[in-house]
Amino acid sequence: MANLRRAINVMNIGAMERAYHGQVVDGTQWILLVRVDGKEKSVYFDNNFPKSIRTFSSFVHQAILEPLADPVESEVVPARHHRKHEKAIWASIQ
Repeated sequence: MANLRRAINVMNIGAMERAYHGQVVDGTQWILLVRVDGKEKSVYFDNNFPKSIRTFSSFVHQAILEPLADPVESEVVPARHHRKHEKAIWASIQ
């Protein structure tokens, strides 16, 4: 946790804009939600991923997900469920 907090500070996540748009209609979106000491920061990325967020993503994958997470098997989501997750995600970043 100390390394994660340090990475959040070093990457200056708290100073990031609320959204980064790459002006691409069909592409990749990320949502970052960080909660620390009762404070919350959310950032939306739409085909625009600043170097700091790519570095932070690499840190999270290398330091947390790869060594600590169990392998996750992919699962096909039925078409009728494709958009059910969106309400919770958008509620968390607004």
